[in-house]
Amino acid sequence: SNQLNFTTLFNSPVAQEIRLKALIPGCSNEVIKTISTVTTGPVVNFSAPDNCRGTSVSFINSTTGADAGYLWSFGDASSSSATSPAHTYSSSAVFQATLTASNSAGCQNFLTKPIKIYSLPVPDFSVGLPPFSCSNSLTPFQNNTLPLTDSNITSWSWQFNDVSGGTSSQQNPGYTFTTSGNFNVALTATSNAGCSASITKSIAIAPSPSANFSQGPACLNQSAVFTDTSSGGVQSRLWQIGSSSFSTPNPTYAFTSTGDFIVTLSVTNVNACSSVKSKTIKVPVPPTLNFSVANLCATKNAVFSDVTSTPLDGITGWNWNFAGNSMTGNPAENNFGPAGTYNVKMTTTHASGCKYTLSRNVLINPSPTASFTASPDRGAAPLTVKFTNTSQQATGYVWKFNDKLVSTSTATSPVYTFASLGDYSAEVTARNAQGCLDVLSVPIHVLVPSIDLIMKDFSLVSDPATGKLKTSVTILNNSNVPIGSAEVALFLSDKAVVNQTLSLNLNPGQFAVRTLSFTLSPNQFNFSFLCAEVISEKDVQPDNNKRCLNLETADYFFSPYPNPSSGTLQLDWIAEKSGGTTRIIVYDGMGKKSYEWQTASLAGLNQTIHDLTFLSSGLYYVTIENGSSRKTIRFLRQ
Repeated sequence: SNQLNFTTLFNSPVAQEIRLKALIPGCSNEVIKTISTVTTGPVVNFSAPDNCRGTSVSFINSTTGADAGYLWSFGDASSSSATSPAHTYSSSAVFQATLTASNSAGCQNFLTKPIKIYSLPVPDFSVGLPPFSCSNSLTPFQNNTLPLTDSNITSWSWQFNDVSGGTSSQQNPGYTFTTSGNFNVALTATSNAGCSASITKSIAIAPSPSANFSQGPACLNQSAVFTDTSSGGVQSRLWQIGSSSFSTPNPTYAFTSTGDFIVTLSVTNVNACSSVKSKTIKVPVPPTLNFSVANLCATKNAVFSDVTSTPLDGITGWNWNFAGNSMTGNPAENNFGPAGTYNVKMTTTHASGCKYTLSRNVLINPSPTASFTASPDRGAAPLTVKFTNTSQQATGYVWKFNDKLVSTSTATSPVYTFASLGDYSAEVTARNAQGCLDVLSVPIHVLVPSIDLIMKDFSLVSDPATGKLKTSVTILNNSNVPIGSAEVALFLSDKAVVNQTLSLNLNPGQFAVRTLSFTLSPNQFNFSFLCAEVISEKDVQPDNNKRCLNLETADYFFSPYPNPSSGTLQLDWIAEKSGGTTRIIVYDGMGKKSYEWQTASLAGLNQTIHDLTFLSSGLYYVTIENGSSRKTIRFLRQ
């Protein structure tokens, strides 16, 4: 060294020879001294990372041989005597940090290292006013952070703090807030030195309208109606349909070709916020409609069936118009009535909502009318029935007798014998040349005959021409077979009986009123009552065959029968009028009452049957009382 005074570092603890030479011009002198003892000094070392302004820097002391302390100088006029201190730089720059270490021998060593402190980013951002900050539309964020001079900003972190918790790492992101309101948006900027800083700002997001629309069926060459269903205070709107634009709420548009079309509705509210809704509208290919018809016959149900080839746009409903008569469904039936030409329209509704119509005239052919009579239509087996065909406008017939033999006939008027008991349905199908047909069936009853004739009424009728009284009877056929005639017996009190056969020709359930040939002259007869009885040997219920007329002012009582009685006693009487109470009392031979019964009388014949099997054998008296009329008759109980 040529310095006047200098310091040096001995690298090893050995004796050192020091020479000092002093010089003047032309002369020099030298002194040599030996430092025999050189003490080992501290080996100073430390580490510290480059860091960011305002961030604590940790200094790691790795010095050895120092036992008398340390002195740190951080290069910013700050110091510390800690072994491994931490220090925060308040500014950014390159600082010279020095560590001086001392030992007990008084030796000191030091080490200086540069520490680089980087600048912190200063984040900043902004958003525009509506329509750039509206809900449900993209809000662009302008990053206003200034660049750094000592490093580069390499990453961005945005926190939008909405209900979705949205984030972004873009420098200038766009973000869609789904709701309006004030949101605390945070931006963090980070440099390549790892230095970062954040800023939070409250931004206002204005409410946007919600664009939406509905549309009716979009069908080829048919007007489709579009309806604005947007919400949120819409002030203006713009439709884009095909090559046309509309600003009305509910425009109509006819698509002239099939396929998929984009329809867009843009709406704006009073905040200048807007919303857009787009939908793909499908215009289907129309089907080629066709239908078939079966049974084109007058007064019959013609059957219409849709035979359209299966369209891509499936059919969901059918509506038919049969010359003004509407019907739905497929197939459909309609009776047009008389023969003639009629217009038929088939309208189909499809999955798309589109409707298409096919109109066509159809010819309804004349129909035959099936008609026949069966004689007889009931009776005992075997029953031979003659069928008389009275059908009209028919060219052929098929008969079905529907008995156990499953017999048929193509005769015009067949004769057929039903061999077994049962109810059968004889049927004729009448057909004409056009294939139209008509069917008629008539029931045939092959049965065990059950005869039941009822005398429903019996009266005296005055003949205006002669003044005489004629007897009139009403007879009901309650049998299960027809009755051609019946005999009627006319009882003139108990003095005479006049019989007359009457022609009835009654089917089951029918009744006939007939006037008997017997006549009476008023006030010239000496009998107290008249009875008329319809007589049939095989009548299953003979107790309803008789009616009587009282010709006096008092009731008439018949003698009880059978007498003697084996336990059953029938009592008949003819009441003058209805409503009176009739009492029947039975006394034994000693005059003790054994039985009593009462009922309300009806005008005319009354008949009662009494079970007296509880009486022991012997002589008894029966008394019949009705109002002021009274009669006591003896009878014998066997």
